[in-house]
Amino acid sequence: MKYLFSAILLGMCLILESVSYAQNDSNDGLVLTYNPPKNLGELNAGQLKKLEARVMTILTKNGIASQGEFSPFIVTPSVNFYESEVVEGLRKLYVMKGDFGLTVGLKSGEAFTSETVEIIGSGTNEAQAKNNFINKISSKANSFQDLFSQATDEVTTYYANNCDQIISEVTNLRNTEKYEGALIRLLSIPSYAKGCHAKASTLIAEAYQEYQDRNCERLINIAQSAIALRHYDAAVGALIQINPQSSCYEKSLPLKEDITAATQNHYDNMWQMQQDILQSYTTILQAKYQNQSGSATPAIHIITPVQAAGTNSTVVYNTRVAIHGQVINAQNAQKLFIDGLETTWDSEGEFNRTLLLDTEEKTVRVEVISQSGNTSAKELYLKRSSNSTPDVVNQPSVNAANLTKVALVVGNNQYEESALRNAVNDALSMESALASLGFQVTKAIDADSKTMREKIPAFVAQANRADVSLFYYSGHGLEINGINYLVPVDNATGGIDKYININEVLEKIQSSSERDLNVVILDACRSSNFISAKDAERIGLATISPPTGTLIAYATAPGETSSDGTSAEGNGVYTGQLIKQIVLPQRIEDVFLNTRKAVMERTNNQQRPWEEMSLNNVFYLKAN
Repeated sequence: MKYLFSAILLGMCLILESVSYAQNDSNDGLVLTYNPPKNLGELNAGQLKKLEARVMTILTKNGIASQGEFSPFIVTPSVNFYESEVVEGLRKLYVMKGDFGLTVGLKSGEAFTSETVEIIGSGTNEAQAKNNFINKISSKANSFQDLFSQATDEVTTYYANNCDQIISEVTNLRNTEKYEGALIRLLSIPSYAKGCHAKASTLIAEAYQEYQDRNCERLINIAQSAIALRHYDAAVGALIQINPQSSCYEKSLPLKEDITAATQNHYDNMWQMQQDILQSYTTILQAKYQNQSGSATPAIHIITPVQAAGTNSTVVYNTRVAIHGQVINAQNAQKLFIDGLETTWDSEGEFNRTLLLDTEEKTVRVEVISQSGNTSAKELYLKRSSNSTPDVVNQPSVNAANLTKVALVVGNNQYEESALRNAVNDALSMESALASLGFQVTKAIDADSKTMREKIPAFVAQANRADVSLFYYSGHGLEINGINYLVPVDNATGGIDKYININEVLEKIQSSSERDLNVVILDACRSSNFISAKDAERIGLATISPPTGTLIAYATAPGETSSDGTSAEGNGVYTGQLIKQIVLPQRIEDVFLNTRKAVMERTNNQQRPWEEMSLNNVFYLKAN
């Protein structure tokens, strides 16, 4: 446990150091963000990387910092080849003439100043000539010196003219408790903008203290909830972030003591539980080998949850309870029911079923019916634990009710080629489920290219102002060269430039520690007939590495297709199960885990949903 405390403490120190470093850099001079050039189709991916490295070297040698998240200013390179020729000789020599330029301006698009130089590159082929062109871009200390000097003057003028507006924006951010945004805005003001920098300096400490005080109560609630759910690592992760100068720091001290005591008891009890489970398996094996005749009556043995010693009940600590057991003499069993739900068993007779414990106490009947129709049953008496630490709030780690939640739901049926049956129904069902959870939902039904290109950027803007964002897409999708594309209804037969690049959408939904969660759900790849007719690299979507705080869910595993369902069902298999799980009070990862189990059971393992996630907190869309 002490190592976990140390690791998180180190992380917090690094965050504070980065804030200090950004302020120091702004004191030294200009701070710019590298802005990747657009429409440079003449350069391949490797050449674009080489170009970026060359520009970053130019910035470094000119004393320009590049902590982009703290600066509203960008530097954008440009390359324009205006002449090329092939010189004949013993070996052909390709010669490329062109201009290389740098432009400094605002992220909003306004350009301050630019400078261009002429360069000639050569090589034995066109690619080598372009590489040589990039290599000839000078990165000496005096390169583009006049550009950066003029840019510094423009930035100084910008802050002189806009300081009052910036301070007003910071005030609005503080008033709406967006303290991190306020701090980033203040820290971006360089020292050479003297008047504005002086105003910012007086506000930084105030905004940081407000941020710590606001976060303190939130972190206390997360820790209390995590302790109640026995998620001790999550509780520690919350408590260690509380600044000793925060207003509620004293409240965190008893919780740290509770964690120490609880974890000791937890590990003491683990041994006894393992012994009980081992005894259960021993009982099963004895029963199995005592009945080799093949005609013995099937019976039930429960492995977990383990019955509390000296009682006839089992205490559970969550709203969900996993029941694991075995049908003894399963070869003579016909059906198995757990709490009225028909349940399957494997070749060894073992079964699993997760139930929602929606009351303080519940009796669960587990019964097996033999081939001859006889019934053997056991009853489990489940009781929710009332053992919690003082002042513990038995609520989700992050209280979804208090967060701003936005969603965009897209469902496309009416393709000219390979129309779908249930994509629109799925989108409408998802809209209803999300609305019941308090989401502000925007929907697009049978969206053409124009509609999708309008709705998605508008949603991205909403997402970057909200605490929780969710993007749901139901329709055709495909992968081309490792990139995932969504297909508008009017562009099913179009080229790659007509599709919607989902990777770019994800990049624009910026990660922010002020926002708890981003969810992207892709119920695509519904028709292999559609995809095989296109230029897709393979059937299905490619996995995407999620940014921090993001969960990406796929209706099926990479390289596979998902079922569109039947007209009688009204929903595709995946979304039909997801809308049942998403409204239940369970962790967000459990929503998709239980959806996956249900889909695999429903499709006899033919469809395997998939998730990629990088979450910061234990998170519930619906409170218990």
